[in-house]
Parts: sequence; structure tokens; C-alpha cells
Amino acid sequence: MKLLTKKIRTRLLDNHRAMIDPIDTELAVCKFFHPFSNWTWFAHSMDEYDICYGYVVGHYPEFGYFSIEELESVKVERDLYYYQETFKEIKARYTECEASKRRMVS
Repeated sequence: MKLLTKKIRTRLLDNHRAMIDPIDTELAVCKFFHPFSNWTWFAHSMDEYDICYGYVVGHYPEFGYFSIEELESVKVERDLYYYQETFKEIKARYTECEASKRRMVS
């Protein structure tokens, strides 16, 4: 699967050039996921070396950097049906998921 279309690449690069921080009101440009795990990546910006910045949901949800090359190497897919959400909405959803998991373990 092609992770980045021209349109998505342009938007990610534009966010990087504008140095826009992914504050709560900003929209995630696209969503990637690993089909055989619970890992999910919401990209906000990308530099010319294909290093993205965004919200990463893995063991713990957090903002961080990730490489498109690395995502491709582990067969990550782009969510073709993703509708843009603000980072506030994304963080709220995954924070609630983490809280639910902790309650189930307790």
C-alpha cells in the first residue's frame, strides 16, 4: 500500500515548513495503523527526509517522531476511511481507552 499520496505529502510538508505545532485545535492529516497490533500513528507534519511528527498510540499514547520508511518496513497501512479529527479529539479517545484498560487490570 502506498502510505503517502501527493496530496498528503504536500500537506505534511506544508505543516512542517509553517512550523505549526499540533495543538489541540490542529487536525491530524492522516492515520496509519498496524493491522496485527494496536499501534496507530496520526501524522501532523513531515520533513524532507520523511520523518513525521504526530500522535503515536502504542504502549502509551504520546506525541513523537516516526519514519515513513520504518512504517513501510513493518507493513503499516494508511486508513483510507480516516476523517480528520483534532488532536484534542484523538487524545481524548485514546486517553479513555488507556483508562479503561487500567480499570480492567485492577
